[in-house]
Amino acid sequence: MIVLFSGISFTAAKDIIGIAAQQDINLPFSNYITVNDGTDSKAIIRTNSTSPGAVNLGSVTINGDIVVGPGGVPSSVINSQNAFITGNVYAADQLMSFAPVIVPQELVDMASKGNLRVNNPRTVQFVSTSGKYDSLYLANSKTLIIDEPVSLYITGDIDLAPNSSIIIQGPDLDIDNDASLKIYLAGDYTGLPSTINNLTKDPSRFTIYGLDSCTSLEIKNGCNLYGTFYAPNADFQLDNSGDVYGSVAVNSFAMHNSGTFYFTDSIPEPATLLFIGLGLMFVSAKR
Repeated sequence: MIVLFSGISFTAAKDIIGIAAQQDINLPFSNYITVNDGTDSKAIIRTNSTSPGAVNLGSVTINGDIVVGPGGVPSSVINSQNAFITGNVYAADQLMSFAPVIVPQELVDMASKGNLRVNNPRTVQFVSTSGKYDSLYLANSKTLIIDEPVSLYITGDIDLAPNSSIIIQGPDLDIDNDASLKIYLAGDYTGLPSTINNLTKDPSRFTIYGLDSCTSLEIKNGCNLYGTFYAPNADFQLDNSGDVYGSVAVNSFAMHNSGTFYFTDSIPEPATLLFIGLGLMFVSAKR
């Protein structure tokens, strides 16, 4: 397989870019970064930045490469305290180009259903159909359950109060059906200590696409997180108490926990973005 990522050609089929950022990447804790396919696949972390210290690494083990922006000096761009990197560290030939997210027209044309709120007296709400909403809000200890393939266009913000949950499952906890959730987000995402519980354990079944107006994704998750995130202008703060399975493409990325980040090749292919090969997000190939 040949993967094209904004003009960069990786002829090794096993190379997977799992973290792509336009600016800073911050991994200050004892993380382990690898590829979740049971082989000797190599993970790639990549930034467009050439600024000193743009990639900040604590006692992290990275089973793969780190790529900095064109013309960057890796020893300056990467602040490596006690990191162990199994692959190579080098500067890219070209900048990554992040395509803007375009909401599917059928969602744009829908009339808004107002605010999607789960609060008293309800404790649980099922969503089984796609829709357009002004915002999404889950009150303390409330649950939103997705039990069918669902796409949501949220024109405002998403706010999850403490102990709230988004659960992706099938009816009666049947995780073998095709339940999934795609969110096209125009605003910001704030998840206080809450849970995105993707019971399918398939990262492609939970995806957030941040529009240009989405500038912040703050996820504090209470279990293993299975999902993919593409938000070119968003600063992504991840505080997860378990491991992470998926991939991200954002403006900047910070992971504030000591779990393992498993890169996967299961990101879906929306018609509005270019995905070639594995789960990379994204982009316009310029070769």
